[in-house]
Amino acid sequence: MGFVLDTCILIEIENGNKKVIRKINDLKHGQADEFFITFFTYCEFYYGAINKSERNKQKVVERLKNYKLLNTSQITAITFCELLIESKNKGRPIPYFDLLIAALCLERGFTLLTQDKDFQEVPGLKVKILL
Repeated sequence: MGFVLDTCILIEIENGNKKVIRKINDLKHGQADEFFITFFTYCEFYYGAINKSERNKQKVVERLKNYKLLNTSQITAITFCELLIESKNKGRPIPYFDLLIAALCLERGFTLLTQDKDFQEVPGLKVKILL
């Protein structure tokens, strides 16, 4: 089983949120589970560092290397499009990056760790809200 860390969780880790870090550590204990980030999470997190000094940007890149990176496939694209249509038809569109992250989790059967309750709207997505 695998877990995908959403961008908001990476930010909480970066900010030293002990409660979130403890919950993640509890998931690690005694299990062979792996933790991943998506290509889109990488982009969002790095984008937050763009206006920082070169040294700080390098630190962000180094920290991001601690996570296994999930990339997209044709299945991701198909799943994303289906989720997008479904969310638009419900009249409650979800941001594209969030749907792409959800599509990757669905494709691989991974659980998303997030603080964003909008992900609970995605059918079939395993979500753990860490508040």
